[in-house]
Amino acid sequence: MLVPPLSVLLLVANPVWPVSPAQPSTQTKPRVVCDATGCFVSWDVISLGLHKPCATPLTTSGPGAVWSIAAGSPNRIFESTASGGGIRLHLASPDGSAGDSAVYVAMMSSAAATQLDDLGVVALSDNNGVTGQNACAFSGARFLCVLTYVTMGANFSDIRYRQFDLTGAFIEPAPVLLFPASNHQIDPTIAFSAGQYVVAWANRQSASQFDISAAVLSIDGGLVRAPFMLTADGDDDTGTAAVAIDGGVLVAFSETLVPERLRAVLLGDDGGTTPVSMGINGGLPALSWHGDRLLVAVELDAADGGSVVQGWVMQWSPPAAPSLVFTSPGPADVTPWVAAVDAERAVLTYASGSIANGSRVFATYLGLRGLGETCGSPESCTQGVCSGLTNRCTLDAGNADAGSTDAGDADAGRSTDAGDADAGAGTDAGSPDAGSSDAGDPNMSGTDSGTADAGPPDGGHEPPRGLLAVGCGCSLPGASVDGIVVALGLGLVRWRRRRR
Repeated sequence: MLVPPLSVLLLVANPVWPVSPAQPSTQTKPRVVCDATGCFVSWDVISLGLHKPCATPLTTSGPGAVWSIAAGSPNRIFESTASGGGIRLHLASPDGSAGDSAVYVAMMSSAAATQLDDLGVVALSDNNGVTGQNACAFSGARFLCVLTYVTMGANFSDIRYRQFDLTGAFIEPAPVLLFPASNHQIDPTIAFSAGQYVVAWANRQSASQFDISAAVLSIDGGLVRAPFMLTADGDDDTGTAAVAIDGGVLVAFSETLVPERLRAVLLGDDGGTTPVSMGINGGLPALSWHGDRLLVAVELDAADGGSVVQGWVMQWSPPAAPSLVFTSPGPADVTPWVAAVDAERAVLTYASGSIANGSRVFATYLGLRGLGETCGSPESCTQGVCSGLTNRCTLDAGNADAGSTDAGDADAGRSTDAGDADAGAGTDAGSPDAGSSDAGDPNMSGTDSGTADAGPPDGGHEPPRGLLAVGCGCSLPGASVDGIVVALGLGLVRWRRRRR
């Protein structure tokens, strides 16, 4: 697929919300899933060396209450999420402590409006090895999860998988070996298409080089195509992502050059493989499919030494240039993740902040319809507004009605000017204020809806207010203001590359 020169859109139609509470901690690894009941953002909280998975529902008016996820033990590293069959999954891996090396899956009903884990928690792997970096896909009846598995005392990691049904019952008695530990295998990803699972991961070839491997599994978990190499060019390919599209599964990955660039291969439903030219620089890709176009989010190194998150829309059929539709307002943004809401919209989430003040998770709705295209909601357009008179994206303020906004004015529910904020563009789900008395649950459980604040000024990021906050329902024990800057010096926001 040949891609013509890039095109750039200058206006972002939708506001960016902080979805995690402002508190003195690192909040990172955001993930988002969307289904018929709505969208849900999850992330990892790190404070004083402890981890805690948290989550919140997200609507077009902003985030809701912040919930903790009791996934296994009190110190779990949130890794991934998935949805299907009316269930949402939240996977958490171990922190490496002796005797605690299982990946846990917290299951909840998609329709649940209260605390998580209402369907229980199951151990996806045993305690015989340290496991982490995982991903799941849904076949219509079962989930299949793929894991990076490091046996205790070993120097290498392998790739394993396991299936379970909607009740949490496992199909296999233990994780099944897919690719042996001949060297380090990292960044697994998975997608389901045409009755098959496509699994891909980064396969270490030498001390400084990774290539991309893949395998195909049947709907029942049987091996359809044994592991094979997607790339073997020595360009250090990592950071895999996969999504089912028309005709197969697209596997994207980062090629570590200067600048870092995105590459992709289409694994067709017919078994063929086709390289795809993306024409996008950046790493840590996240993908969502929208019927005839692809949304791609990447992390891109910035001139100041930090990074930004960008969102690109690629028209697939007929092929067209990728269009830049979003650039995060501030520096030090990492870990983008996207999910499709429908054919016209997606949710993009990412972490942003600093070592000095901690970090927060942000989210925004991204429209995928360009000027002149038909649209069905205020969030559908890449720029401008969705006119209620013509049902098309337009910059003409005269075509805007009560259901949409013009390019510079704000109404009660939406602003299409990335520089303007309105009453609906700044819901902070858990920022403690005079009305919030939850100083943090020492058991790291419970729900704290907090009180919404005025939101970030100018439609951009509110500076992390870590030194002013005292806690929330998903805070961690021991998180205090005193000494927090020093304590947060470990593995903060520039948590880096190829360790998604």
